Amino acid sequence: MPETDPVPLPRPPRAVDEGVAGEPPTPRDDGADPCDDPAGKPGQEVVSAGDLTIPDASLEYWLGQDEDARATACQQLDEYYETLLEEFRTGANVFVSQYNDNSDLGRRWRFWLILSTGGLALVNVLASSWPDAWDGGPVRGAMTFGAAIYAVLLALATNVESFHNYADKKLNARESRELFLDAYREFEMLRLTHVNPFGSTPQGCFNLHALYRRLVAKDVELRRKLKQLTVTGDRAPAGQKAT
Repeated sequence: MPETDPVPLPRPPRAVDEGVAGEPPTPRDDGADPCDDPAGKPGQEVVSAGDLTIPDASLEYWLGQDEDARATACQQLDEYYETLLEEFRTGANVFVSQYNDNSDLGRRWRFWLILSTGGLALVNVLASSWPDAWDGGPVRGAMTFGAAIYAVLLALATNVESFHNYADKKLNARESRELFLDAYREFEMLRLTHVNPFGSTPQGCFNLHALYRRLVAKDVELRRKLKQLTVTGDRAPAGQKAT
């Protein structure tokens, strides 16, 4: 594919939109400058360092490439697209594992805390009802002291379980899995409907390039949401769903 050095271009007075399907460009009346849009749109300019602009790969750009160069570029784009899309699927599977692990750990901790609480209640009952005929005084004193130590250890174990916050971690893992899986399905379907039917034609390359840019923006959005879920989940009280 021929490479061109960036050249200074004046900002267009009216921005132009070009959709994924390659419809004729339509002027935008909102006066917005495409250079101010972080995500960018097909057919618009991308700002680079030094106040220089580089024209985006519009449909006319792909029409101007020879077949071999266009096929090579389209194949590389498809590989990048597949790699990033596969990260979404892998991430969803990782969150499934995290959900299962946190669910198992939380259930195990709760089970043993319930048994331990019942054991403490049993020791207290024995300490208060031990008969005098069986060395009641010394035995009750020992049981009372043991029950106090038992209660301290049980409170410590309860605090440790609350610190790990398995319930909220499980919920965050489920929400994260849904975010990544929904994104994977959405962009896989877009490729099936907007890229595969066109192959390496100019329209197919144009659509794939536009979808890849959307996929990159979606990846950034998901990582921000994931960070938000992690922060709010760590700060939320145990047993309370993070919002």
